[in-house]
Amino acid sequence: MPSVNHKFLFKELNNEKNCYVSCIKDNAFKAKFFKCEIGASAFVLALLARLCDNCFDELDEAYLSAESCIAEEEAFDLLDFLKEADFIVFDENLKKHKDYENIKFFLSFLAKKFNLKLANSANEEGEFKCCEFKELKALDNYDGLVVLDSKLDDKFLHCSKQFLNIAKAKNEDILEFKLDGASFKAKLCLNDDLQGTVALLNINSKDFAFKKLIINS
Repeated sequence: MPSVNHKFLFKELNNEKNCYVSCIKDNAFKAKFFKCEIGASAFVLALLARLCDNCFDELDEAYLSAESCIAEEEAFDLLDFLKEADFIVFDENLKKHKDYENIKFFLSFLAKKFNLKLANSANEEGEFKCCEFKELKALDNYDGLVVLDSKLDDKFLHCSKQFLNIAKAKNEDILEFKLDGASFKAKLCLNDDLQGTVALLNINSKDFAFKKLIINS
């Protein structure tokens, strides 16, 4: 969600031509959107690398496509975009992803392959050092309701109509729930720009920003 979590970068990028790969759409971001599974960044990057270079024959593109939810046709669209791009920009929160070493490796590989600059969402440029490909770690299960830790100006739980329906709750209800075993209470705030099962909440976590939400019974 660049318009929420990276406002300075968002202002810089929003008038440029961009492709945006994420599990959640940012309607304010005028970029071509490619929806992937939560936490599937390493799989998306591995798929792109596999499709553009024969040195990754050990990777199964059909498996990577199915797990990441990025179709091969979409992956080829992204590769075509990289041929004309200047930068690959990645979210800083990926540094807290459990498979960050592979994410670094594939970001570096694609940047070199397409002669691109690498930058993170804090607008810091630079190359990674000591990158090594290791076996991809299995994706975590994010079935059900999920919270994305977000830099909001309030403490409301911003969510979609689908989220409310699954939670069996109404707009402005107070919801009690757990994230990573910790208890929370927040007022629900319907946001018509959001879709799906990922809600936004400012919890200022120091871990990976996506967390499964368990409603207190």
